Amino acid sequence: MIKKIMLGGNLFFYAVNKKNLKNLFDFSIDNGINSIDTADIYSNGKSESMIGNLLKNKRSKWFIASKLGQTSLDSREYKNSKKNIISKVNKSLKRLKTDYLDLYQLHHYDPVTPSGEIIEILNKLKKEGKILNYGLSNYGQSELKKIINEKKSNIYSNQIHSNILKNNIDKYKFFFDKIKFITFGTLGRGLISDKFLNKNYKSFRFKKSGSIRNDLNKNLILKLQIIDKFCKNYSGWDIQKLALYYMLNNKRTFKVIIGVRNVKQLEN
Repeated sequence: MIKKIMLGGNLFFYAVNKKNLKNLFDFSIDNGINSIDTADIYSNGKSESMIGNLLKNKRSKWFIASKLGQTSLDSREYKNSKKNIISKVNKSLKRLKTDYLDLYQLHHYDPVTPSGEIIEILNKLKKEGKILNYGLSNYGQSELKKIINEKKSNIYSNQIHSNILKNNIDKYKFFFDKIKFITFGTLGRGLISDKFLNKNYKSFRFKKSGSIRNDLNKNLILKLQIIDKFCKNYSGWDIQKLALYYMLNNKRTFKVIIGVRNVKQLEN
């Protein structure tokens, strides 16, 4: 089950400095965790650069996945074009200081670029050895079906948002025997936590993000109280551990991404 844990690189540089990240990588590999998910937009490429600098001499020990990223301000049209994919993957490889990616993912669905063009260039990159596998991220069911059915398509995975409060993975049951599923949002950006039941609002992300503060509403608190009651009556765990176990124990999850900033958080 430990092997399913995947470190989320969206916090690297933004919230994790080089020293803490080195310690996090060392602790992870010593405890059977060797997967990292990042994207070219995380901290404007600095997440990839930090990973590359720290793991360039330990590359063979790690499963590294990156994404052709997209900010909320970007247009999705032509994002997955042949020209853009080639440009983006080469830049990611350079920052990560590696010749190949274990998994390269398209962050979002592109409504304009033909699926055939996308599959063609991804297969070419795979043949060249620059990527070992290619996958998707945030693709809905109809979007996923369209690209999977494309000629010579060999989609490895789809990354989706799913957690104990929002079980989205079961919506994709039609695809369970076709591809793997990677989940993110396991702890709801840190909101699925017992700390907020005690009105402890010192969370790093809570301070940094207005959207997270908005999501901490009465409805969420009520759900957390229900989970907390279950924990005390049946499991003896805290909310975070139960939420993580819930996703790790789902036989449909290939990898479960967690965002941690230091060894103590991962140890917990």
